[in-house]
Amino acid sequence: MSNIKEKLAQLTTHGFELRGQAYLRQAWDLFKRDPGVYIVFTVLFVSILAASSLIPMSQLLIATPLAAGFYIVAKKQLMGESYQFKDFFDGFQLFVPLVMAGVITSILVSIGILCLLLPGIYLVVSYSYTNFFILEHQMSPWQAMEASRKLLTKQWWDFLAFGLLLGLVNFVGILCLGVGIFVTIPVTILAVYISFRDVIGTVEETGADFVEENLFN
Repeated sequence: MSNIKEKLAQLTTHGFELRGQAYLRQAWDLFKRDPGVYIVFTVLFVSILAASSLIPMSQLLIATPLAAGFYIVAKKQLMGESYQFKDFFDGFQLFVPLVMAGVITSILVSIGILCLLLPGIYLVVSYSYTNFFILEHQMSPWQAMEASRKLLTKQWWDFLAFGLLLGLVNFVGILCLGVGIFVTIPVTILAVYISFRDVIGTVEETGADFVEENLFN
């Protein structure tokens, strides 16, 4: 944990660059390696969330660990490891911290929205890397939230622009008779994960060369 803290200190002190269009291109390339498995899981993901919306509070218990499946499989792809469809559900192995982070984030964002909206928008953007810190660095929910907030505050406007770009991509997916979202949802989720790997990888002893050489050449 102390190692990642040192790396986060470097990033928050010296800053970093976000390359939204590059992340999207690489997310698309990653998706194309195995489009079928991503589309099937996305259909399942959307269907489960739609069904859980009928039961109060159930989405808070399902959405975050289920969404983690995209990141888990993407990481295996990026590292050249084999994977199976069941790996999409490995996020439930960290059910408690992921759900706790989701619940706390939802509460704070709701309070922020009630406070003239802008604080809520700030927190939505700033907490975007929370789950990655839990999954990859075994942080507690609050540690992950604070790490994400402090890191992304450094480039808040750039990350907001990145988020708006991803939103536009998903809007285009909706316009494609609605079915386009089963492609754009995984691509945009992968793009956020790739951005995390790029930002954190710039100061990591392991992973930095991989991200730079394999994703952006």
